[in-house]
Amino acid sequence: MKTVFAIAWLAGSVAHAQGPTISPPVLRVPGSTRALALGNAYTALGADPDAIFYNPAQLVPARGVGISVQRFARASTALTLSSATVLAPGTVAVGVQLLDQAAVNSYFDLAVGGERNMYVRGDWLATGAVASLAYARPAFFDTRVGVTGKVIHQEYAGERDVTGAFDVGVSRGSSFQLAIVGRNLGPGVRLDDVTIALPRELAIGAAMPRREVGPLDLAATASIAMITGGYFVGGGGTELSYMPLDGFTFAARLGYRAVEGAESHFTVGGGFVGERVSLDYAWQAPDGTGASHRVGVRWR
Repeated sequence: MKTVFAIAWLAGSVAHAQGPTISPPVLRVPGSTRALALGNAYTALGADPDAIFYNPAQLVPARGVGISVQRFARASTALTLSSATVLAPGTVAVGVQLLDQAAVNSYFDLAVGGERNMYVRGDWLATGAVASLAYARPAFFDTRVGVTGKVIHQEYAGERDVTGAFDVGVSRGSSFQLAIVGRNLGPGVRLDDVTIALPRELAIGAAMPRREVGPLDLAATASIAMITGGYFVGGGGTELSYMPLDGFTFAARLGYRAVEGAESHFTVGGGFVGERVSLDYAWQAPDGTGASHRVGVRWR
């Protein structure tokens, strides 16, 4: 864990010295429908293929394929794909993140200032894409470790650049989980002579994956992250699920996101698990600029 702290601290220090503390927005969009409904706090809770976007250490039990789409009013669209399978003695996973955005400002460092900008359609194409490859394995006792390599592509108004980055994470526990991860550790992209620093961050999370409460199951999660530039984001949420028949589960979720910008902080959602297929939905409304809807499906 000391190594993760040192890497993330050093990366953040370098980013602060080299360029502005802004980021390709594709790296800041939620990577999971279930996670968004839970305040995007997936650092310690995620155990499905979408964990590749949050903490590679959580991929150890993940299996299957997932796809999700998020629509920001009528302005921007985010698409994620993820898949995980066994590669003894651990798990290998791949992930893809795509963001179709058209910014309203001709200056990139102003156009990507926050998630709120995704609700307004402008004239400046600002698409982004990330391809990820991760490996996770058990370490000792209940500890899991993982690493993700990323290739990041960002385009803005005809300018484009590609860079690489990596995540490294550690998690521990079963009935109660703790996790720490350094994300987006790498050099920034350069567009129109402007250095765009990646959102390098150190995130800490805690989660209770499942506890019986009468006829229901309760899950809870929370996380906080220090982002390049010294500011913090975080969130948390709870999930209540009910299984009327063996193999069929219904879930309701409520979350809170503390993020930059003026968007609403509360998120809600639900899900259904039927045998080998899971369906999820999440909703978040900004302040006066429209709503964000996200749907996802997973096969195991």
